[in-house]
Amino acid sequence: MLSERTFIESGLIELYCLGHASAAETQTIKQYAAYYPALQAEIDAIEKALNQYTLAVSPKPKLLSTDQMWNVIHEDRVYIAAPPLLGENHDWKQWKKAVKNIKFPSVEDNVYMHPLRADEKVEQFLVRLSEFIPDEHHEEIYESFLILEGACECIIGEKTIKMKAGDYIEIPLWEVHNIKVVSDTPVIAILQWLKAA
Repeated sequence: MLSERTFIESGLIELYCLGHASAAETQTIKQYAAYYPALQAEIDAIEKALNQYTLAVSPKPKLLSTDQMWNVIHEDRVYIAAPPLLGENHDWKQWKKAVKNIKFPSVEDNVYMHPLRADEKVEQFLVRLSEFIPDEHHEEIYESFLILEGACECIIGEKTIKMKAGDYIEIPLWEVHNIKVVSDTPVIAILQWLKAA
């Protein structure tokens, strides 16, 4: 069993408080928090600090339509003004609507990635995948993606997951995985890389 100090220093608590921990990590953190009062106190302190920070830096909200919140169109290119982080409670149809005006190059490379967001913690891309992604694993980023069009199979370790439009998946750290397109058309997806603490 891990010590409470190991958990506190791992960065998982911050991911949990931000809502970015995987389902398995969330379950583990909840179990440990019930066992270690200091861990629950740390969670409470982080959540309080995040709430205070949000109130301090958040501008007064403007009344905007859904389209205005997602899209800013300039010179025939769509910029997503404030793209949300991917998660289990995604709205794939809203994502598809938000990126509908982004044009892919006419040359069909196996993989094309159009950047949507890049900061110290998160990178997001609109991706067109024509064939496959070979085996890979990530040591420092939590990878997730949301399928907007097409169908594919994602093999994570020994497990094969069939995916279609609207499906979302998170890839655990260190897990070898690959992706193979199984539809007649390329897969279009939102790819997210969340840097591990």
